[in-house]
Amino acid sequence: MLNSGWVGGGKIAESTKREGYKIVRFLDEEEGLLLIDTWCSGGGGHSSGSTTIYMDRQEGHDGRHGRVWVPVWTMSYMGRYDDEAIPTVKNALRVAYQSNHFFGGRGPVTFNQDGWHYRNSIASHSTDDMFTFFEGQEDVADRNETLRGFHSFTGMLLFDRNDA
Repeated sequence: MLNSGWVGGGKIAESTKREGYKIVRFLDEEEGLLLIDTWCSGGGGHSSGSTTIYMDRQEGHDGRHGRVWVPVWTMSYMGRYDDEAIPTVKNALRVAYQSNHFFGGRGPVTFNQDGWHYRNSIASHSTDDMFTFFEGQEDVADRNETLRGFHSFTGMLLFDRNDA
């Protein structure tokens, strides 16, 4: 599902509710899940964003009440990247999402592309699993091992699995 946001080339729109933000929405009808990916960029490659996954909790079974989207998972990030580092970040995230391994909603622990190096240091704050509550930092270095940007990130489930 994460591959359907910015990384997967989803349709990007301007947010009508948050000035200066971009948004990608992806609806998985079969699973009853909605992904909303929002971000903003400032000068000098600075950016901040979040990805939230919602679950369809229809009220009533007669269809008269419509859909009720309940947020169930979120991940936020902030930092900066040089423009030249963005393709490495995007490809690292794509590789992680397509592998169906979870690395905090970001890329794999290490990823190399054309001499550029992506690293992801992630920590879990849950005894259950990494998906429940996590934080970390990713960065990209160029061929000369010069740091070209980073993002700090954090995320969590928005419910107690015992209540699900």
